[in-house]
Amino acid sequence: MLQKNCLELYQEGFDLKNLDVVHSIPIPNLDGVIAPDETLIGTIQNSFVESTDVFVSVETNEGNVKHFAKNLFLEKTHFQYFGQNYEAMAA
Repeated sequence: MLQKNCLELYQEGFDLKNLDVVHSIPIPNLDGVIAPDETLIGTIQNSFVESTDVFVSVETNEGNVKHFAKNLFLEKTHFQYFGQNYEAMAA
């Protein structure tokens, strides 16, 4: 799941709200591999469609910023992978 970009997750009906995202550059010809150049962007506030493109509004240090969903990936954390059940499992 974490190898899919936010557009793919959105199209599958995944709720992206309140999840942290990174901007990553995929390496050409290496499916599922993300370049070491990952930048934490912020937390998704909502997702929306304009024309035929899907965007997410991300809360950043500079305020809310609109990004193409296809350019963002979920930050790889235990909480985002396992959800709230992770906190219960860790206790």
